[in-house]
Amino acid sequence: MTKEEFRKIGIGKIFLIGITFYDSNNKLLEQYQTAGIVEELTDAGLLIIRRKDNSLFPIPYEREAINKAEKGEYSPFNR
Repeated sequence: MTKEEFRKIGIGKIFLIGITFYDSNNKLLEQYQTAGIVEELTDAGLLIIRRKDNSLFPIPYEREAINKAEKGEYSPFNR
């Protein structure tokens, strides 16, 4: 999907975001989750997500990393 195609269908959608950090030995360092509504896809390739607290969360647009969520309840990572 091109950036223009995404702008037509992705703006205004809710995104659930999960980020996982590993060290150079592939050891899990940290996991982070957030969610919000897509406000913009910039020309520089950043998705701008507005979170519930009204803060903006920029994340690189990577089409291959975007998947449609199945219906259901979502909870934070298990720790």
